[in-house]
This record gives sequence, structure tokens and C-alpha cells, in this order.
Amino acid sequence: MVVVFALVSAVLLALFGALHWYVWRRLVRDTTHKGSRLRRTGSVVFVAGPCCRWWP
Repeated sequence: MVVVFALVSAVLLALFGALHWYVWRRLVRDTTHKGSRLRRTGSVVFVAGPCCRWWP
């Protein structure tokens, strides 16, 4: 049962990671210039945003 839980968790984590990367690519990477301040800000928001939602 633990193995099934680990496999399902790994698949879900990979799925959410791929979805997160796709949305970042479409909204940040494809709309900004490489190395720009706006791209860095967008990247920080996409990385820190999900972490801050559950931050106390």
C-alpha cells in the first residue's frame, strides 16, 4: 500500500510540476525578454506564490 501511495504521489507531483512549468512558460517566458526585470519578477512570483499561500 505504501508503494502505491508513493507512486500516485510521484505522478501527481510530476503532473502539477509540468502544469506549473507550462503556465510559467506561457505567461512569463513567452511574453518577456531574456534577463529582463519583469521576467525575474514573474519567475519569483511563480516560484514563491505557491509557497506563500500556506505560509502562516
